[in-house]
Amino acid sequence: MLFGIGFGPVSDGTLAGVIDQNTNQVNASVDITIGGVSATIPYAGLTPGVVGLYQFNVVVPNIPASDTTPLTFTVDGTPGQQTLDLFIGN
Repeated sequence: MLFGIGFGPVSDGTLAGVIDQNTNQVNASVDITIGGVSATIPYAGLTPGVVGLYQFNVVVPNIPASDTTPLTFTVDGTPGQQTLDLFIGN
């Protein structure tokens, strides 16, 4: 699971500052790559029971182990500006 803020509106219309107890989906298209390989994202929406925290359930693709595997993401085609790395072990 990855968490973040600022990914915009969600499918059930939950307003900013409201605790949503349901699962929903981010309206924007979110793509995540790990080590240059597209990751599967079974869930991308608000974290139930928390205000404004987005949760991304990500399936790590089959890639070589490394302590500095780059993670990148785009939201509606706009790349994130953070430098993110993951530790991938076997």
